[in-house]
Amino acid sequence: MIEARGLRKTFRSRKVSVPAVRDLDLDVAEREIFGLLGPNGAGKPTLMRMPTTLLPPDGGEATVAGADLRRHPRRVRRRIGYVAQGPATWRLVTAYEELVIQGRLHGMSRAAAKRRAAEVVDALGTADSAHRQCGSYSDGQRRRVDIALGLVHEPALRGALRAAPGLRVQSGAARGGRLPGAVRRHLQRPLGGPGTGDRGRRRGSVGRLDHPSFHPQHPLIRSR
Repeated sequence: MIEARGLRKTFRSRKVSVPAVRDLDLDVAEREIFGLLGPNGAGKPTLMRMPTTLLPPDGGEATVAGADLRRHPRRVRRRIGYVAQGPATWRLVTAYEELVIQGRLHGMSRAAAKRRAAEVVDALGTADSAHRQCGSYSDGQRRRVDIALGLVHEPALRGALRAAPGLRVQSGAARGGRLPGAVRRHLQRPLGGPGTGDRGRRRGSVGRLDHPSFHPQHPLIRSR
């Protein structure tokens, strides 16, 4: 799904240059859930925004969902779903309308976009509020709509930039390679509904980003 080699990004001003990501090598396999932890200033948003085409890298190369990141960014965008940390909903329209618009922007027919919007709001448990204006939602409801916007076009690769409340990755336990039990249990839990069998199981891994030079070949936890 993601193969990156030597990705680099430096932010420059007239007086200073700040390396945000240096020589990033990253491999995320199909059906793998990959989580990234790190303290403030480690470069996590920069790392996420490069494979999603929101931020062009200064160097290196990557393939995302089978498309070359630097040569074919439009193909990458068609194949991924990205949920940013901030809210993406428009307060004056309903969630259902937002999802239909998003589907149409991805080239879906009006009928297909309406059908997919209904499927997504039902899957996320927001069907009861889908025809209310987003401005009337609670923070949690709006966040569910944000997630739905990243899923409506059925992307091959899905990513979200979201802080993990209460998780202090600067702690000695995290630095030593041990994760809080809740995170470990979440990664080891099979995914999928009844009848999925082994198809419902996915590999989960977590990488730690302590500074701009990131080497995820040594994840904190990797399970099948």
